[in-house]
Formats: sequence, structure tokens, C-alpha cells
Amino acid sequence: MADKALTPRTVFERNCDYCGQVYTAFRITSKFCGRDCRTMDWQERHYTFRAEVLERDGHRCTECGSCEGRLFVRALPGVKKSAATAQTYCGRCNSALSIRLFREREPDAAPGRNYRANISRKTEQQALSEP
Repeated sequence: MADKALTPRTVFERNCDYCGQVYTAFRITSKFCGRDCRTMDWQERHYTFRAEVLERDGHRCTECGSCEGRLFVRALPGVKKSAATAQTYCGRCNSALSIRLFREREPDAAPGRNYRANISRKTEQQALSEP
């Protein structure tokens, strides 16, 4: 059996998408010079997205119109996350939405502390019912 010749790793000189610093990348898909720039880029995009949705909704809950307490910005599951599809919810409406989405996904389970117990019970039942 012939030994394979080791090929040197391909190295790319790239500019960081966040700070513009030139860095050495080992993957062509690399965009940032390090974890700090990647984190800062994510935070900047997240807070810009959140501010855009809050501004559009007038800093009020889209369900009840309340502006009291903390406001949550949510993109519904199954929909591409964008400012056009996200909505603002107050704490009460956010909890109600979470419970409703949970019941749609798991109609037999009760939300709350028993969630893990319901999931493990369901897997036990499935294991027992399989031949």
C-alpha cells in the first residue's frame, strides 16, 4: 500500500466582515477573524432586528396593545425570521402563545414542570408498543 502524500492545508487571506482586519482563514466560509467579532456581529444584527420590530409595532403588544413590562419580539416557528414576520408580545401574551404553540406540537402533554415527565412517559409507551 502506497503512502499518501500529505498535502498542505489551504490557507486563505481574508478581511473580517465585522472589523475589516486581515486574518488567515482555513475555511473558505470563514467570515470573522475571531469569536469576539462573530459575537459582536450577531448582537448588532439581533438588536437592530429587535429595534426595527418594536418601532414598527409602536412599542406595544400586537395581541392586547399593552406597553407595560418587558416586551418580547418573536418570530413564529415555521416562518422565516425577518422583521416582516416577527411580532411584539407582552409577558402575558408571550406566555399564552408559548402554551398554545406547545399544545399544537404536543396535544397530549401538559406544559410546565411535567414536560420532561410527559416526554419520557411518551417514549416509554412508544417503546412498549413497538413489536
